[in-house]
Amino acid sequence: MNELLKIALMKGMEKQGKEVDIKPGNYNVDEVVTLRVRGTINRGEDYEQAPTCNIPLLATMALFLEKAGFQRELCKTLMVDAMQEALAGNLEGKATVQARLKDLEGAMEHVREITQELPKKPCKGACRAKIVVETVSAN
Repeated sequence: MNELLKIALMKGMEKQGKEVDIKPGNYNVDEVVTLRVRGTINRGEDYEQAPTCNIPLLATMALFLEKAGFQRELCKTLMVDAMQEALAGNLEGKATVQARLKDLEGAMEHVREITQELPKKPCKGACRAKIVVETVSAN
């Protein structure tokens, strides 16, 4: 099976896989299936970005609090408050946050400045596919 067909199958079955719900347990599978796979795949160019998702959160928090020195307790309180608010709901774009932050864009600019200081990480280009997978025959 070539790489293109593997990607087509993964992308084509992605939605179907999300709709399937099985109970916890171990299952044996031994099926012979003939499929028809058709559609298009578009892969974007590779790029670089700040590795924000790869930052070890707990280690970063520990280092931040250690560097805070005598303001450690205040920073800890602020950090817990911010995390609890973020966990309470998706804050991005919410009117309540926009009302609280008089300058939401200014706050986000500070975040962008911080993340721009991080070393860039190579990333694969996005892979978009419009694939239809049809079962032709099954055991």
